[in-house]
Amino acid sequence: MIRVLRVENICKQFNGKQVLSNISFLLKKNEILGVSGVSGIGKSTLAKILVNIEEMDSGRVYYNDELILSNSFSIFQDKKRGKRIRKEIQYIFQNPYSSLDKKQKIGRILEESIQVQFSLTKTEVLNKINELLNKCNLTTDILSKYPQELSGGQLQRINIIRALLLEPKILICDEITASLDVFIQNEILNLLLDLKDEYNLSYLLITHSNVILDKFCDRVIELK
Repeated sequence: MIRVLRVENICKQFNGKQVLSNISFLLKKNEILGVSGVSGIGKSTLAKILVNIEEMDSGRVYYNDELILSNSFSIFQDKKRGKRIRKEIQYIFQNPYSSLDKKQKIGRILEESIQVQFSLTKTEVLNKINELLNKCNLTTDILSKYPQELSGGQLQRINIIRALLLEPKILICDEITASLDVFIQNEILNLLLDLKDEYNLSYLLITHSNVILDKFCDRVIELK
């Protein structure tokens, strides 16, 4: 077993209310680990802690057996090491619009994402984008459109592409099909399955859907 992410005893309170209590789990290489639980139980809070958007009250997070987060330490405070972790652990939000700049065209959004992390020529950037567009069943004309011109399914594919451009090892998918109809949900999830095998990815798949958990996940942890 190759451990990619190890979470130990994460706790979090909001306004005196315990949201997460001693949450521990392992995410293995090339595994889809489902995270279930009723709405409001803390699934999204857990995801945001893992990518340093929220702070934990106590606990530890290890990536490839390297401590990256605790209540008194964050690897993200180190510019060089933090940049590497941000690249390798990507977070895809539930709302496909929330992380996209509505004033920029899709092509520019994707170009900026990759240029922040890699020193590539314009041609190399476009080649990587076009390759992923093809894998995600999108055409290049989408690059000249704005986020608000796209459907929810198209937007989530763009968010997946933006994450993959950074060559991650882990994708944290936070209810990414919740706002989509059943047909598009299955398209997105089957796409994730194909990409997982091709890019040797590990997924933390947060969802309240038992159908998705049963059909797509290798293991499931339930937050209570």
